[in-house]
Amino acid sequence: MACTRAVLTDHCIINSRLIFPLFWSKSVDEFCRNVAVEEIKFTRELQDIKLTSANVTATFECELSKAGLKVEWMKGEKRLRRDDKYDMLSEGKTHRLVIEKAGAEDVGKYTAVYEKLTTTAALSVVSE
Repeated sequence: MACTRAVLTDHCIINSRLIFPLFWSKSVDEFCRNVAVEEIKFTRELQDIKLTSANVTATFECELSKAGLKVEWMKGEKRLRRDDKYDMLSEGKTHRLVIEKAGAEDVGKYTAVYEKLTTTAALSVVSE
């Protein structure tokens, strides 16, 4: 399982690219001596969805190890945007992609992306 790391400290705010000091420090050692590292990972991966009929709602769901983070949703190589077809919901650590009136045209691989982390699952239609 892939993971990324975030650095948490009382003295600075750090994301994957930038450090924002909250106060001036005399040295890097003093500034970072009480730094803790938190591992960010998908704690619940996307699961494949098999539709037995068309025009139904399909929902992909995953969970990150930390609340308040945002994921991007992809279908194949295409970034998805919220519209009448797709709704993206985030609540705490849980992230959902809701596909309205899903059918054969929606078959494919869907991916949730957080920075360099990904989880992928397939939507398919099966005949009964």
